[in-house]
Amino acid sequence: MPKLNFYDTDAVKAFTLDILVENEELRQSNAFLERQSNAWFQDYRTQKERADAAEAKAAELEKLADSLAAERDALLAQKGGAEQ
Repeated sequence: MPKLNFYDTDAVKAFTLDILVENEELRQSNAFLERQSNAWFQDYRTQKERADAAEAKAAELEKLADSLAAERDALLAQKGGAEQ
């Protein structure tokens, strides 16, 4: 940091303006990063909910397939027993 002459009002004004601009840029950068972080988390949560729903639907369909297979086996066994 350069030595600042506090009696030079233009230098003090320029220094203060630089600090204010830098603070505003940092504030905007921080806000952008926070929005990005929140967007990432929201996207993650949405995708996780979709994956959980898909897994639940797959489990439901597996149960349905098992019950239909058991019903088919019972009908085949019944049909095979009736032929004998």
